Amino acid sequence: MRCKRSIWGILILTLLFVSGWTEGFSPVLRLKYARHFKVEYVDKGCKKVTDATGNQILLVSRGSKIPAGYHHITVIRTPVQKALFMSMTQVCLLRPFHNSAIWASVAGVSSPLEEWYIPEIRKGLQNGSIQFVGDGYQPDYEKIQAIQPEVVFTFGGPNGQLNLMQKLSELNIPYVVDNEYLEADPLGQMEWIKFIAAFYNQEEAAGQYFDQAESRIKETARMVQGKRRPKIAWGMIYNGKVYVPAGNSYVAKMVALAGGDFIFKKITRSNSAMSIESFYALSRNADILINSAYSPTVPSVKVMLEEAPILEDLKAVRRGQVWCLQPWYNQMLDQNDQILLDLASIFHPEVIRNRSIENFLKVSLQ
Repeated sequence: MRCKRSIWGILILTLLFVSGWTEGFSPVLRLKYARHFKVEYVDKGCKKVTDATGNQILLVSRGSKIPAGYHHITVIRTPVQKALFMSMTQVCLLRPFHNSAIWASVAGVSSPLEEWYIPEIRKGLQNGSIQFVGDGYQPDYEKIQAIQPEVVFTFGGPNGQLNLMQKLSELNIPYVVDNEYLEADPLGQMEWIKFIAAFYNQEEAAGQYFDQAESRIKETARMVQGKRRPKIAWGMIYNGKVYVPAGNSYVAKMVALAGGDFIFKKITRSNSAMSIESFYALSRNADILINSAYSPTVPSVKVMLEEAPILEDLKAVRRGQVWCLQPWYNQMLDQNDQILLDLASIFHPEVIRNRSIENFLKVSLQ
């Protein structure tokens, strides 16, 4: 009898470990790369979400009761039916679900119609089912109050919407902080789909989508493994300065996965501003230059050189290997696997042949 009990005990503990349960036997949504949120399943139909700032929210399925001991924290009913999104990168994480009810839950956004490339958002802004509530740092709070959102998705960090959060607290409007943009891994950024999914009871779909994207990213990295790594310069030229990603940023990780040698590995602060002269000195022998501005602002190499003439002597410029971002780039976070494949196609056209590059544009000379 003791032997049977021991075996059952081992089996139960094994099942708890495999399913991701933690102390107190509360199952936790398993994360592989994301570091700044947590989802715990505390009762049937109920889950406790810890957002990027450590704030806790209880998500309770419609029709379920709030469990004892959780009446002290903000409660949001799921699936959410009316939400505001204060960043484009958050909205695109809805796309993998292919669910019309989820798109219908988007009641407001902080970017105007002309900046959107997601058809569902464009249509909503055109027919009035989605409201443009103004800039995410200084929105129209009367519009927000009129919408009466169940939740507002905000972002924090160095350039975060702190004033917005304070005002939403004053107005007693629930908000959560989604900091996917601060993850240092492209898969970590994508994994925030699981955070958004929790508000729509779509965790299973999110997990399947993420696992497939992870497999595609690993396959791309495998294809270029062992190949000669071209030197890659990456930066945005603006107002006499160049803003470059840090050596521990998601950009650096993506360049490495795509088979490139990121030349700013020693930069320790993200979006560091350096002089154009310093950028030139570091990038002089780079094989490829990614100008991380959107294509309408970089119509040609000639226009780029008007702002920064010294860059004319860059190896990448001489070779005609200057690329910029397509205007929808920031609305593709859910497809970082495709962005990575684009980069691998640019870095290694001898390996990934005849691919139509979708998220980057080769800058013409004139």
